[in-house]
Amino acid sequence: MAKVTGPLMSMDASGTLGGAIVFSKWKGIPVVRQWVKPANPNTAGQQAVRAVFQKATQIYKALSGADVAAWARRAAGLKMSGYNALVKAYSAVAMLPTDMGLISDVSSSAIVAGSSTITFTVDSTDPVRISFGANAATPDQSVDVAAPTVGINTQAITGLNPTVTYYFRIATTAAAPAVAETGVYVING
Repeated sequence: MAKVTGPLMSMDASGTLGGAIVFSKWKGIPVVRQWVKPANPNTAGQQAVRAVFQKATQIYKALSGADVAAWARRAAGLKMSGYNALVKAYSAVAMLPTDMGLISDVSSSAIVAGSSTITFTVDSTDPVRISFGANAATPDQSVDVAAPTVGINTQAITGLNPTVTYYFRIATTAAAPAVAETGVYVING
């Protein structure tokens, strides 16, 4: 790869020239390199990875607006989008000999008398943990739900200050048969 200035008599160029060289950017720097035909042997391993990405994309597309915002909040400061954060979380689980369960339809009530109610839907009875705190990146408190029911669940969070904005996320605590997690949601006073 060679660094170029003023490629093709312009300030910027991208793409292939004559099937021989490729102009692009690498970390914001214009570069030129030899064009190499990409290999695509379509091995079983590649097919497995593509299937994981396809499933993660389907999950993301099915999310509600609140869930999309929660994944974006979870990715904040990580130089990735909410979509990338979900794909990363799903890929880590999908490569295990297990499947990622789903936690969806997450919501919280306003803080009243130091308490808020978290509502969520799960597709298994695996125990879950609701981690929460005033910092979205590092929740410092948690509540365990030992045996959620398949479907809609509610859990009260107590001891909250109504003048503080709290952030929470939910994840299963069992490694098998399913692992699930969410983005970061908000509890307002």
